[in-house]
Amino acid sequence: MVARTAAARLRPSYTLAPLRASRDAVSDWRDERSDRVAVAAVALEALNRPHKAAELYQQAIDDAPDLADELRPRLAALALRARITAPAQAGRATVSQRP
Repeated sequence: MVARTAAARLRPSYTLAPLRASRDAVSDWRDERSDRVAVAAVALEALNRPHKAAELYQQAIDDAPDLADELRPRLAALALRARITAPAQAGRATVSQRP
């Protein structure tokens, strides 16, 4: 997965296109395999889509705990940059509203 995430950071739109094109009988990211969701999250983060990236990071962590060690630091860094907070009770990333 390391090579795919590196490619996703360098050429995010070229990474997302084949992911979307090769989705076998999958209509939504929620139905996708966790490793593919994680790569899509990296690409979306590189495309400056922090809210969608955070959503997909959280989904990948929830669906594949073995990816959590790699993805939690990315989600935390994204949370700091995008003012996204992860409430302890819910365990989900949410967007904080600015006053």
